[in-house]
Amino acid sequence: MKLAIDLLCTKLNSGSKTFNFNFCKYLSKKKLKYQTYVYLTNTLYLQLSDELEKNKNIKYFVKSDLYNNSFFRIL
Repeated sequence: MKLAIDLLCTKLNSGSKTFNFNFCKYLSKKKLKYQTYVYLTNTLYLQLSDELEKNKNIKYFVKSDLYNNSFFRIL
């Protein structure tokens, strides 16, 4: 089974960004038995890169910061 998680969020310090930041840190520490794909914006990934633990079942896909804009996220 494969699981994809969309964690695209705004650049601003908002509730969604804080949730995505903490969720990603928590997820990287878990031992998952399923292949998991996490989609992040470049800004969030750079903030998290030092805090993420290596997990062979999680693959991170870094998307453009263009998706920080609410209009493009809706599309």
